[in-house]
Amino acid sequence: MGIPKISVIMLTYNRERLIDRMIECILAQTFRDFEFIIVDNGSTDHSGAIADQYAVQDSRIRVIHRERGNIGSGRNAGLDTANGDYIAFIDDDDTCEPDFLEFLYKLAMENNAAVSICGAADKVFDEKRVMTAEEALTELFWRKKYNVQFPTKLVKSLLFMGIRFSETSKYDDIELMPKILGEANKVAYHGLPKYTFYRHGTNNSAWTTNHSLLTSETLDEYLRVYRERTEWLSEIFPASMTAWRYFELSFMISMVEKITRLGIKGCELQLGYMKKELQVHNKEFIGSGHIHEFEKSWIGEYIMKEITAREQLVFDSLADERSKKVFAARRNAVMRYPVDFAAYDSVFDFIQEFAEINEYHRQISLESILSNFATSDSKFILYGASKNGASIAEKIFAFNNERFNDCIGVWDMNPLLNGSDLYGIPIISPPRKIDVAQYSDIEVFVTPSVPVTLNEIIAFLLTLGFRQEQIITLGEFSSRECNYAEFEPFRQVYGDEEIFVDGGCLNFGSSLELLKACPNLKKIYAFEPGKNARTTIERNIHLSGFENVHLIEAALWSENKSLSFQNNSNSFALSSVEKEGDTLVEGVAFDSVVESDENITFIKMDIEGAELEALKGMRKTIRRCKPKLAISIYHKSYDYVDIPEYILSLVPEYKVFMRHYSDNIGESVMFALI
Repeated sequence: MGIPKISVIMLTYNRERLIDRMIECILAQTFRDFEFIIVDNGSTDHSGAIADQYAVQDSRIRVIHRERGNIGSGRNAGLDTANGDYIAFIDDDDTCEPDFLEFLYKLAMENNAAVSICGAADKVFDEKRVMTAEEALTELFWRKKYNVQFPTKLVKSLLFMGIRFSETSKYDDIELMPKILGEANKVAYHGLPKYTFYRHGTNNSAWTTNHSLLTSETLDEYLRVYRERTEWLSEIFPASMTAWRYFELSFMISMVEKITRLGIKGCELQLGYMKKELQVHNKEFIGSGHIHEFEKSWIGEYIMKEITAREQLVFDSLADERSKKVFAARRNAVMRYPVDFAAYDSVFDFIQEFAEINEYHRQISLESILSNFATSDSKFILYGASKNGASIAEKIFAFNNERFNDCIGVWDMNPLLNGSDLYGIPIISPPRKIDVAQYSDIEVFVTPSVPVTLNEIIAFLLTLGFRQEQIITLGEFSSRECNYAEFEPFRQVYGDEEIFVDGGCLNFGSSLELLKACPNLKKIYAFEPGKNARTTIERNIHLSGFENVHLIEAALWSENKSLSFQNNSNSFALSSVEKEGDTLVEGVAFDSVVESDENITFIKMDIEGAELEALKGMRKTIRRCKPKLAISIYHKSYDYVDIPEYILSLVPEYKVFMRHYSDNIGESVMFALI
């Protein structure tokens, strides 16, 4: 016998009453050019002996007897001895039609496909389609026409080079099939039913129909596979990233619904994890474009109601009305916009949403800004062409489009915008030097921005030769940042033995402010990861004249471990913890650093979204010392709920305040004290 066109691989374990049925199905195939590899996976009944009897009768059958292992290791044993151009996996308790192999092989040959798929008795559709790998994966995850199970599929053997089934997982199909389809040049399917699955209590997949069989171990395995699958598919097919994420979240909400409705016990930890993921990503899920109405209903029933309940508990714990206004503004922003707030229409959404609650700024009138701009008749340059600038330009154009006849250029700091245009006016980046003397009446309108960037732009324009009176900001922004030490309830209780923890000390600014407010400060712990900021911090420490500073070049975290950080090119400090950041730094749990007898009295943290993790790493200190807290609650969508909720779980008697310090989504702070 030469090299067979198909290797049929069947794993069997203690199926003496069923195995002959599937063997007879394969031997009755109209397609004859195959080898049949039966892997006896350590059976303790007569399954192996029955397979041996058939092997004596038909030379195409080979039987491998091995010690008991999982399904993946058994299938790998079959793959290791397979010689066929194509591989077909079948299960020992199922059946197939006589033309099963012929149908799949012909479908693959006619379409030059690396994978061909037929229908099953429970998935019948008279549709024929040839797909790319990305299309096939999308169809797979919808689970309407075919699923992840290998039976019903014929796979080019070359696709298994370097790819094998997991030998530790029970659910190898869901892990490997997407990888196989992802490597295929073409995938052809025709939904005529050529295979029949039989479900019974001993199937690994029986829990999908009998949910009482669901265990925490099973759910953990599925969640891991979905999570890893989303990650690698997003790298291979980034254009479909929202679809891959949707399918993962869809699985989660379906499991939340089943566990909750059926009262399934033993999966409480997994249920909590899935609910938290769906809470954090609910806007992404609902806005994906793939979601079904019943999934929206489940989100409302099982997720949003719970968020509302948690929010209410935090809201009721807030100590004053100003705190409740900040809470309401943050909640409104989360409800209206996606998890990263990228869908804000313009800077004016920021202003209108947050200016009223801002501790430093008065509310800015859009009408007065536009009116001031439109009534001027001077030539002008518009500085700022990104999202905020473009939004303002749109409003200016709508307010008085003739005003743009006086625009001699649009400038921006982002070099990627160079060569594009804004309402037909070329964008220049980086800005070029012009002969300002020839344009003594030129005005430069700078679009609203955060205070630091605004000040940088103004300083740059002055170096070009513009006069201060020529530079007009479209909006009023304070250069002040949040001064944690100024929070009035704190000022009333400062003592002589204050020990301050400056989490994310950046340039030591918060510590300097506290030294002014509390001159008898005893000690400072200052944390800043990376070496970029160290020179500035040490200089400011020296200038302060305060000697008892414990400067730690590390990131606050829930445990002592190395962390991947993203470097912020616009700052001398590192920015945020990222899965694939460009800098490796040490993370430390504060509880492992502080001396056991020290009474920590004040903890401040502004650490780019790592606040909750860092709080977990100082839980012992917080419980023991009950320090004053000033924690940023704006980096992640639900920080305004998660952080105060966690703090109150540690010290229920805390008084919790919230304050806001900008005209945009940033700079909301939670304060807490006894």
